[in-house]
Amino acid sequence: MLGNGPSLLQQRHLIPRLQRETTYGCNGLYEWDAMPIIPTFYGISSNKKHRIPEVNAIEAWRPVKKFILGKSYPKYGLREDWIWIEARFELWMDKEGFKGMDGKLPCLPHGRATPLTQAQVAASMGFREFYFLGNDQTRVGHVYGLTGPKSERRKMGGLGPLLTEEEWEKNERDTFASFARARKDIEEAGGTIVDCTPDGRLVQEGILPYAPLEEVLE
Repeated sequence: MLGNGPSLLQQRHLIPRLQRETTYGCNGLYEWDAMPIIPTFYGISSNKKHRIPEVNAIEAWRPVKKFILGKSYPKYGLREDWIWIEARFELWMDKEGFKGMDGKLPCLPHGRATPLTQAQVAASMGFREFYFLGNDQTRVGHVYGLTGPKSERRKMGGLGPLLTEEEWEKNERDTFASFARARKDIEEAGGTIVDCTPDGRLVQEGILPYAPLEEVLE
């Protein structure tokens, strides 16, 4: 499960080895010009639908199966390589639990982090081992935007005003709670969830276990 954290820069030499794995990318990953691989799957939330035409314009991403995790059926056009999956922002994973481990794909609760939300899609496909990469959960931007507007956390899918300090802190608490609930549900169902993000906040807070990517790939 690929996030967009700047720690990907530290692991760029290892990422090509992921080409033989099933990978899930999300959001602005396509904006990282130095991305060494093309993900197997790609997902966005419905409030980021402005990304659809941008991804559609990348010919190399044409074979990628793409998800839009939406709370209502989109009124804009989707190509045949996009799949709409029902998800709702008013359903939160820390309250509703991690779905998909039973092989079903209900309306998905939001994990407050797109890689975690779409991990439920992977679970419904039969995957039981989840490895997160680029899952920094920090305020220092993204791999494709370490400075400037793209590095700033905004509302409305990244198009609105900046988050306030209070909103930032609540977002962090809620995100941590969602990952904690996901770990509990996955492990209780006999699955594994590991964070391969060096110095990631979820590792620092003891919410997810850490394993170096190189060791996981071996």
